[in-house]
Amino acid sequence: MGVFLTTNINAKSGNFYTITTGKLNREGNQVDRPNGLGKNTEVGPHYFDVSFNITKSFPLHHLTGAFPQRRTTANTPGISTGAGPQMNVFANLSNAFNMIHLGTPSGVITSPFFLKSYNTSGDSRTLQVGMRFQF
Repeated sequence: MGVFLTTNINAKSGNFYTITTGKLNREGNQVDRPNGLGKNTEVGPHYFDVSFNITKSFPLHHLTGAFPQRRTTANTPGISTGAGPQMNVFANLSNAFNMIHLGTPSGVITSPFFLKSYNTSGDSRTLQVGMRFQF
């Protein structure tokens, strides 16, 4: 039928981060760690994302004589293997489940955001549609 559906799944564990005091020491440095805590001892939130792409190809038989026949290769996934010109209509859905991706939390003890994520990474659900001509 000339319809192709692809899925992209991205997953990763949270980033490591360090707890710091946030107070100036005698050297003018604010990155001192509390006693007993090592570097990169905390783990931030994980990341998980699912995206979809659906493509439908339409052969343009009435234009076959107007253009030379194109060759298909393994480098053109999701495209019909038929020769001649064709039009592809596609829709890309990124972050299909609209998950919120929290950033790495603050590890500064004196910060009001201590152990809280104050930013997000990635985009919310995004839909892109378009068409492409091949000949």
